[in-house]
Amino acid sequence: MVGAVHEFDRKRIIERMNAGKHEARKVGRRTAGRVPYGYRRTSEGQLRVVESEAEVVRTIFAKARSGIGPGSIATELNAQQIPRPTGRPWNFEAVRYILRNQLYAGEMHGIKGAQPAIVSRRLWNQVQ
Repeated sequence: MVGAVHEFDRKRIIERMNAGKHEARKVGRRTAGRVPYGYRRTSEGQLRVVESEAEVVRTIFAKARSGIGPGSIATELNAQQIPRPTGRPWNFEAVRYILRNQLYAGEMHGIKGAQPAIVSRRLWNQVQ
């Protein structure tokens, strides 16, 4: 009997958490995961641009638009000793994640303009 009550409570808690996350996503808040490079989370759950890191993101997109691949971009970033928040060196996957993430064009959870864009939608589309 006690097990059934606990299971019911657990399901209710999960439903409430999912409903809260859904509502937060509707207004453009980040609900889970690591905050992407170039942004910091505010106390309200919104993302704000960190300009020093945003310049690196813009450089990554500019190089990709000119035809340089993610691996070569990562090599250049490491040669310039540009740090990542994780402390690890840049690699192909880290650069590719930035290039494919719609967040950098201002879209989150399918909501355009959910947070400040670091690159224009046009540039993001050109890189894709």
